Amino acid sequence: MQRLRGDHNVVAWVGTGGVLLGLFVALLAISPLFTYGVIPPAERPIGAMVTLMMLAGAAYLAAVWLLRWPLPTGRQWRYGWWAWMLGVGLVIRLLMLASVPMLETDFYRYLWEGGVVAAGHDPFAYAPEDIAEENAPRGLMKLAESSGEVIERVTYPHLATIYPPVSQAAFTVAHVIAPWDLLGLRVVFLALDVMTIGLLLLLLRQLHLPAAWLLVYWWNPLLVKELYNSTHMEIVVVVFVAAALLMAVRQRWVLAAAALALGVGAKLWPVMLLPVLARQKRLSWKQGGLMVACFSVVTALVTLPLLLHVPREESGLTAYATQWQVNAGLFQVVHAAMGLLPAVDAHAAARLMVAVLLGGWVLWLCRRPAADGRAVCERALWAVAALFMLSPVQYPWYWMWLMPMLAVRHSPGLLLLTALLPLYYLRFPMEWHGLKAWFDHGVVWLQYAPVLALLVWEFWRDARRGGGPGGPVGAVNLQSGQSASAPVPGGSGS
Repeated sequence: MQRLRGDHNVVAWVGTGGVLLGLFVALLAISPLFTYGVIPPAERPIGAMVTLMMLAGAAYLAAVWLLRWPLPTGRQWRYGWWAWMLGVGLVIRLLMLASVPMLETDFYRYLWEGGVVAAGHDPFAYAPEDIAEENAPRGLMKLAESSGEVIERVTYPHLATIYPPVSQAAFTVAHVIAPWDLLGLRVVFLALDVMTIGLLLLLLRQLHLPAAWLLVYWWNPLLVKELYNSTHMEIVVVVFVAAALLMAVRQRWVLAAAALALGVGAKLWPVMLLPVLARQKRLSWKQGGLMVACFSVVTALVTLPLLLHVPREESGLTAYATQWQVNAGLFQVVHAAMGLLPAVDAHAAARLMVAVLLGGWVLWLCRRPAADGRAVCERALWAVAALFMLSPVQYPWYWMWLMPMLAVRHSPGLLLLTALLPLYYLRFPMEWHGLKAWFDHGVVWLQYAPVLALLVWEFWRDARRGGGPGGPVGAVNLQSGQSASAPVPGGSGS
């Protein structure tokens, strides 16, 4: 194949980007066949959607692999590569901005709650079902009337919101931009997405890593589909996690703590990253204490309105934490093991065991101070990866939580999920045809078994080289991005 000055395959770069563009055009074309309430579920082309997304994942993985090679030499060609890389990522986002949501409807709750807050009401006090049954203030009932189909399409209407105040703020801004309109959410999420790419560029520069690694985030098709087509709110968390990592690497300890706390105010899980950010050689005990204090105060402020309502029967957070189980892989194994114990609630015991395992894993990752910023990002990656892989709920959009760290550490196993997680959407037709057990015990493992095998290989390889999770990280070759002494899995884009 044609090479430019012997150091780069231009045809391959154009080809992978072109394939991504073509596949997203096809996704846009089929999206109207998923129109809510118009196309019967059995007639929706779910198989075609899954196939297109898996092919997009394969093209993306090929593009990440190409990062092993230097960029084209010469200013003209280098500018051309950057224009192509940024342009492809932008165009696939714009295509999904114009698409009809495929299968997912969580955004109706975002729209409703944004309207509730904008009207001056408490989104934690009443479930949508309370309003339908006229067990809510008159102002909320009038608001429901003005929302049209939105209030009628909120999923799990018997539950109050699960989203803390920072997420509610994003929903409210979207409502101000375009009341009861999906476009408002997508515009807000696009702004947060662009902010995230800026933060990652600064993070890569701070770590002396190739700026071209932005492609790992910018071209990811699963992120684009879940953020812009399905319109899931995970970017509200991701942007604050990226900011916290950048501030921690820059040794701005208080700002790192505040950013992480705001991430907790979007969804609660980033709380597990506090030990990772605070366990650094450059951090004194006094600085660490100030960091923890700042985190505690801000976290209390941004979570208290949600936590005060946890004891209520209609608490969405309580229901989620005690009942939800969807697309779970390793959690099934833990659940089965707990079921072997006599006189034990296997489901509750499995959740408790997962919490213990996650806590132990984070403590092991932080068993010694991180030597540098790259080690901090690696530890954050493996902490969040364990959260995702052990969780009883493994929605494809939850995988977006890993993206800020994957831009720094290109784990082949975790990146493979880009191409495999679209299999989750087969759950819908399989349940409709009474094949739920086949999905839970078959398709689920098609998603996770290859990933787990590849992760085991990564850890074994790194252990032989003296690295591994929480271990030392070698110096980085700035030309190739490869570690000079203890290469990280996929550290060069493999």
